[in-house]
Amino acid sequence: MKKITLLICIGLCCLSLTGCIDIVQHITRKSDGTEQNTISITATKAVIEMLASMQGNPSVNYDDLFAEFNTSDMEEYEQFGAKMIKINDQVNAGYLIDMNINYKDKDILKAINAEDIDLIPKYGKKKMTIYVGSLQDDDYSKTDNEMLQLFLASSKYQLLISKTCMPSIKRVLLKTAKKSTEVGYLDLYDEYMIDIPIILLLTDKATIEIYQ
Repeated sequence: MKKITLLICIGLCCLSLTGCIDIVQHITRKSDGTEQNTISITATKAVIEMLASMQGNPSVNYDDLFAEFNTSDMEEYEQFGAKMIKINDQVNAGYLIDMNINYKDKDILKAINAEDIDLIPKYGKKKMTIYVGSLQDDDYSKTDNEMLQLFLASSKYQLLISKTCMPSIKRVLLKTAKKSTEVGYLDLYDEYMIDIPIILLLTDKATIEIYQ
């Protein structure tokens, strides 16, 4: 499943910048029991324009880049009432996805548990799992472009989880079919922050497992 990939690229695939992005996801539980899942996916314009210039493109038309994004790739999020807002300021280009998910709704819960949907949490006994497998990119594993890898090294997936969802965290694992890697986290009083380099998510399909 590659639906989230087009969203992340924001049309930047035409510039071969598929990984030069940052993802920030914030998950919190509201007083009515629903979960607010907000995801920001952005690329820094200075980096986009620098790499475009290196590839012989004197300027970047951001309207054309956004036009590359096919809104049909948001279909799997429509069942969660997702709203998508374009980010196009002086610093960043990208999208903000905002969802309010009712885990008490049997149809919603069935849809979530039926398949792995990118960036949608699943809950088990004292455990949250988040699938990020569609970030995996076969082309990246084949590239020997040192400049691209350098920019990728600073790109992050930052996950913020409110303590209303996970009152405590004891362990975070990044799991692929080949290995399991323990990931650090920070306790920020009313929420936890987990930072994962994007470069780790490009090589293999992965799931984040968070244990209470």
